[in-house]
Amino acid sequence: MNSAAHPRERGGRRGTAWLYLLILVPLVTELLEGGELSRAPRVSVTEVVMTLLLALSVLIINRQATRLARAAMTDPLTKLGNRRALTQQVERELTRSRRLGHPLSLVFIDLDRFKAINDRLGHQQGDRTLRAMAEIMTREGRRDVDSSYRVGGDEFVMICPGADLSAAREIVRRVRDRARPLFKALGVNDADISVGTAERRHEDSGEDLLWRADVAMYRDKAAKTREPSRRPAGGLFESSTAGGDASSLDTDLWLSGQRSSHR
Repeated sequence: MNSAAHPRERGGRRGTAWLYLLILVPLVTELLEGGELSRAPRVSVTEVVMTLLLALSVLIINRQATRLARAAMTDPLTKLGNRRALTQQVERELTRSRRLGHPLSLVFIDLDRFKAINDRLGHQQGDRTLRAMAEIMTREGRRDVDSSYRVGGDEFVMICPGADLSAAREIVRRVRDRARPLFKALGVNDADISVGTAERRHEDSGEDLLWRADVAMYRDKAAKTREPSRRPAGGLFESSTAGGDASSLDTDLWLSGQRSSHR
């Protein structure tokens, strides 16, 4: 469900363009050679050729515009949607969630010790780790339902339509189970993921929902190093629909401090 086009879809468009060419080339050839079509109503060969070239030009321009629009919504390294794509999709899913009365949850994921992976193993290994993480999220999300995005250097978000916090918790469990062997193989101490989840509240905007998931993720990250005794069972900080949890408070100052301390 990510923004990059499926290979079959791209292949289908290429096939359509070639089909047009296969139909049009014999037609032009017939006209130029003075065959049966040359006795058709008074249309000059030049007019026909110019019309065909114009049609092909429009086709090529449309394809290029589609390609550029897709690239603007795609992270080039992981092929996941980027922050722009995330922002738009969150708003669409919020509208659908309210209309249908279904839950909607976000999962915010940050790679712990990613700088150490880059420093010790090199940026190529760092890039491979990011691509592997993107693949894990895509595979462990619900097919054709959840969508994944890379929103920063080592930050990712999953949109989980129809999922309450319990369902989101199960998705996170699967992602953690797949990610930990990856980090263990890298041999970097304490490499892991920090995760926060947030479920839609009635009054939420897309920005509100993303904010609460982000704050919950930083609470998880902080608890690993500074407040281990306050980490919840299962190691997952959540922001529910009920309100009143710490992540719903005015935490601008707190979060900015966590970002500078833990990045």
